[in-house]
Amino acid sequence: MRSLIIAKRVAKQIWQDKRTLALMFLAPIFIFALLEIVLVVEKNGIRNASAFNHMAPHLLAYLVFFFVFLISGIAFLRERINGTLERLFISPVSEYEIVLGYFLGFGLFVTIQTVMIQLFLLFVLEVPNESHFLLMLLVNLLLAATALSIGILCSAFARTEFQLIQFIPIVIVPQIIFAGMFDITHVPDFVLNLSKIMPMPYGSNALYQLMMHATTIHDIIYDILILIVFVFVFQVLATLIIRKNKA
Repeated sequence: MRSLIIAKRVAKQIWQDKRTLALMFLAPIFIFALLEIVLVVEKNGIRNASAFNHMAPHLLAYLVFFFVFLISGIAFLRERINGTLERLFISPVSEYEIVLGYFLGFGLFVTIQTVMIQLFLLFVLEVPNESHFLLMLLVNLLLAATALSIGILCSAFARTEFQLIQFIPIVIVPQIIFAGMFDITHVPDFVLNLSKIMPMPYGSNALYQLMMHATTIHDIIYDILILIVFVFVFQVLATLIIRKNKA
């Protein structure tokens, strides 16, 4: 119940921040539109979108992950800078209720953002999709939830927005290497093993299989379960860090 109260307050604050809403909803769509213009080749009046369509599932996974991480991390850090989080520390609310409340509050807008990106990709840019819309959305939301949990975790470490931005080269940039857009079959084993502890390969692979090969949920259940584990683990870690900061 107390988590829902926190979630309601967080959602109200985000709703009142029009610049954050614009960045959250319009920036990913703008980037997808720009990439479609760059990657689609037109020759003799015939459009060849094969390169863009092939990369679209991987781009979708990465952009959802990146923007959710960035916005949730900055918004949560702002709560600390403004002293809102400290006021919660002296209340009877537990650390996990705080994390869950922020997760639910951000999650409402993350869900809207993810649905908008997916609708734009499928119905405006007309990227082929061989799977059910809701199954594809499930994977996207799990990937977004993972990014949201990581964003809260990183912002619990950071003291300033500049420190949070420094997590991007460590947490976000390496994800693109394993997002499926590059051939990494020839890389050393330790690099492949590193990809196993990152959420991007699982989300990207699941989306690619769904959109390009018409697979069912049974074929990607492993990726889905791994993403659920990531969400849980990062939420627990964020709770532990907040508990340490509270002490």
